[in-house]
Parts: sequence; C-alpha cells; structure tokens
Amino acid sequence: MLVGLLAASVAHAQVIELDDEPPPRKAPAKKAAPRPAPVAPAPKKKPKGESSPEGPKRGVPAVREVYTQAPSPAKTSPSPPAAAAPATSDDSEIFDSSDDTTTPAKPPAPSTPPEDERFELTGWVRTRASLYGEDDRRAPADPLLSAVTGSPESEVLPYDRATGDLQAYLRARYRKGKRFEAVVAASAAWSAYGNASPSASAFAGASESQPRTVFEGVVREGWVGFYQGRFDLRVGLQRIAWGKSDAITPNDVVNARDVRDPFVTETALQRLPTFAVRGDLALGSSASLQLHVAPFFQPDSFDLWGSNGAFVQPSAPASLRYVLNRVGKLADPTLRAEMLAILGQSQKPRLDFTEPSAGARLGWEAGGFDGAFYGHYGFHTQPYFRVSPDLSTALAQVDLSSAGGLAKPFLDSIERGAPLVLSTYVRRLHVGFDVARALGPVVLKIEGAYDSRAPVLRSDFTSPLVPVATGVFGIEWQPGDGDTFVLLETSAQQLLDLPAGPPLLFVSETTLSQGALVRHTFREHLEIELRGAAVLDPRSYVLRPQIAWKESSWDVRAGVVWLEGDDASYARYYARNAQAFLVGRGKF
Repeated sequence: MLVGLLAASVAHAQVIELDDEPPPRKAPAKKAAPRPAPVAPAPKKKPKGESSPEGPKRGVPAVREVYTQAPSPAKTSPSPPAAAAPATSDDSEIFDSSDDTTTPAKPPAPSTPPEDERFELTGWVRTRASLYGEDDRRAPADPLLSAVTGSPESEVLPYDRATGDLQAYLRARYRKGKRFEAVVAASAAWSAYGNASPSASAFAGASESQPRTVFEGVVREGWVGFYQGRFDLRVGLQRIAWGKSDAITPNDVVNARDVRDPFVTETALQRLPTFAVRGDLALGSSASLQLHVAPFFQPDSFDLWGSNGAFVQPSAPASLRYVLNRVGKLADPTLRAEMLAILGQSQKPRLDFTEPSAGARLGWEAGGFDGAFYGHYGFHTQPYFRVSPDLSTALAQVDLSSAGGLAKPFLDSIERGAPLVLSTYVRRLHVGFDVARALGPVVLKIEGAYDSRAPVLRSDFTSPLVPVATGVFGIEWQPGDGDTFVLLETSAQQLLDLPAGPPLLFVSETTLSQGALVRHTFREHLEIELRGAAVLDPRSYVLRPQIAWKESSWDVRAGVVWLEGDDASYARYYARNAQAFLVGRGKF
C-alpha cells in the first residue's frame, strides 16, 4: 500500500489513532435475557457499538434505544345507581344512566402512546499552535540541475516554521421513536502557516514574512436511518468503521482518511465520510450481517507539495522538487490549493454510478468470543502515484551546455498535455477477520487482512502494485479504577510477489511494527499520556508525549512530536514535522 502518502502513520502504527477518552473495554456483548410479555416488538440483538452521540464503532451498528411504553391501565368503576345524577365537575366521569343497571360500564379504550422524539446537538471548538524545529533535513542539491539552473536553492522545498488553526465541529441528531433517525455533522477550519524557507519566493508575490491562510468547510456526516424489526437501513454520508484494532487498523478500509496532518489531528476529523446505502440485519441473537454499496468514490486528502506533511519532501528526487517549485510560480498563493489538487489528482474513478464499491460484514458471538468477517471490493483510497514518464524523459534530455537546455523538453511535454505526475486509483479485493475476548480487565484482540493489490513506493518514486497480507495482535488493559489505560498492538506486514527494483520507502518486504499508548489520570483532572510507534526495518520511531488538564467542558493539552529513523524510514522522510504543540478545546 502507498505508505508514502502518510498511510504508514495509520496502517503501520506510525501514529496511534484513539479517541480522546479511554476506549471502552471490548468485552463481547451478553445475550439479552428473555422478556416476559412484551408490549412492543422485542429489541433485536445488536453487536456492540460506541455511544450513540459518537456513531458506530469499527463498523458495528450503533445500539438503538427501543422505547417500549406500556399503555396506561383502563380506568374501571363499579356500576352507579340507576338514578345517579350527572356529574357537574369537568373532571368527573360520565356514566351510562340507562335503566339496565346490570351491564357494567365499558372502560375507555387505551390510547396509543406518542412516539418519543429526541434532538441532540453536540460539538466542540478547538485551537492549536505548533512550532516546528529547524529545517535540518534538506537533501543535497543535484549537481546536474544546479549546473543548469545556477541556483541550488531552486530545489529547496517550502517549509512551515509555525502553524496555527481554529476549528469547530457541530453534530445534530434527531430520533423519532425506534423507527427513524437523522444525523448531520460539519466542521470548519481556518489555518495560518508561517513560511520560513528560502524558496518562499517561488510563490508569486509571496515573501518569507507573509503567512498563507486556508479556510475549509467539510460535511462530516449526513444520513437518515430507518429501523424496522431486525433490519436497519441508513442512506447518506456516513462513517462505516471496520475492525477492532485501535492503533493498527488493516480492516478499516471503507472510509478515506485526511493525512495532511497526521500527528496532531482531532480524531473526528481523521476519517472522511462515504456516501453509501447500508443495511444491517440481525441474524438471531448472536450474529448480524451488514451490507453496503457506495456509488461514489472518496479518495484520501493529501498535499502533494508545499507543506511539512506533503507527499514530496526533501528526500524526493531533485528533479521533482525543482519542477514543483517552478510550477509554484504559475499561480497566486491564494490559488495554491486548487493548483495542487489538479497536479496531484490526474485521474479518479467516474462519478456516473458505473464504478461503485461494495462490502459485507458478518459479525458473530460464541463462547465468550466476539468476532467478524469482512469483504470489500472497491478502490484503494491511497493513490497509485508515480512521476510522469513523459516528464522523466524530458528531464533526461537536459543539455548541460546551456542554461535553457532544461526548458525546451519540459515545455514540449507541457504542450503535449503531459501531466507532471500520474495519480490514479486501483481496484482491489479486501478480505479480513477479527476476534476479541475479554478476560477481566484485559482484552485480547487478533486481526488479519489481505489486499489483492496495493501501491508501495520506491526511493526513485516508482510505485509497483503488489498483494499485501497484514496481521495484528493487541492487548488492552484498564483496571477497575478507570484512571489507567494501556494499549499494545504488534503488527506484521508481508508484501507478496514484490518485483526487483530500487529500495522501498517506509517499509520492507516484511515489516514488523509496534504501537503503544499509555494514559493515566490523576485526581480526575491531570492526565499524562504517551503515544508511540516503532518499525523494525527500516528503523523508525515516532513518539508523542503530552500532558493535559481536563474539566467537564474543556481541556488544555501540551506536548511534542519526536521522529527519528533510518534514511528510508517514515520518521526520517517526514522529520520536518518534529514539533511542540499547544491545544485547547471546549465542548458542548
């Protein structure tokens, strides 16, 4: 898979993705006891899920609340005397005054109770400031390009020394009884970046002291749900989370990810919604079947160039860095996002209903174990990226005898309509499983997955497609006091049928990695946390310690991101992201 697009931070434990609060224990749900004489259809057996305001967890349908409101008992009264006088009070009952006193009065028919309606509005506002370390990861200038351009600095990529953002998230949920539900959620973010690179002049009209700003609004959820008996139907933009692992998630393949800032990102903003039609069917009391169809494709969000978390970093080929720096002069800084979207996405699946994706999940419970099987046929959300062969040919025709020798073949390729990079998305078949078992305060988890083909990245930016198999073993420990939480997850990834070629970036043919999270809360307010990940080959370490003060409606967090590793490792490639950060959040 294309861990070069920061997917290593998600799929290979480079970054631990957990909710801000300790995850609930993943003990298998117990079978519901038989209910005597229900007055409404008994609730169907559901797989376990997250709390309702946060949506389903790992692709398991959220447990619906069933409102079974018993009708009020009918009022009865003894037969009144034949000559009973009519009541004069509005609150008195009116009895039948006929001569037949032997017929008892009929109680009024019970009225149908109204369906319960609920409306919930939740959200948060978050601000963050980050200060990055010195830019000491600059690759040496290419002597051939330097001879042509006369400026080694033309290959130096833009670098953000400081960033700040203000984000808001709002989620509204409406439920009517046990039959209908509607959810909509959206986020808005304003970000400012302070550029400290000598190549800042590559932007037309920009200067090193002029920060760039970005505003972005995204619809995070927008779906309606209809519930009838044992069957649930949801239609719209939604999150379909699969798998039981938290740090390394090989089966969480339905939704795309936002990987532009993988280290200090709010959990609710890391997954992008997918428009899908989803049905969940309860199969007895210990199994469930989920089917979904997604008619439109949603790719990962990533920066190709120009930011600390972009795909093209100082270790990328010098010719690619040079060309992208030169292209940066073609657009005003306010149009950079649109320009990069065109450069980085040369081809996507069609949106005319002819290239859908589909998946199925079979959940089960037996003997204290809780598990699921997964199958998905669709597109890999990470692009199959490679430098355009036409561009590579043009750069190979550089005439070192003339400073203008580079311009002609490059401009000729542009005239022919050749893109700078090729970025396409490939179909693949994904199958997987997971099993969990709770043993007191400890939860053991095993998860496995296989992809028929996934893109991987080489050091020369060629990107072969290979089958990939991944296995994960995890342990969660949370003692009864709830103040301590420990998560350890070990994974092994095997690339199958890998062709010979230049060295790989970020992974090896067999990659072993370890993810960890340790969190402890002192007196309900002071929280110490350490998240970390390590890869054995190529050697790579990512650590994110932080300290937080938490109140019921707000919290403040401060920490650092530290990265180190071998030259071909993820941590070395993205070493510009080493930072100190301060985050404040208020929720309602």
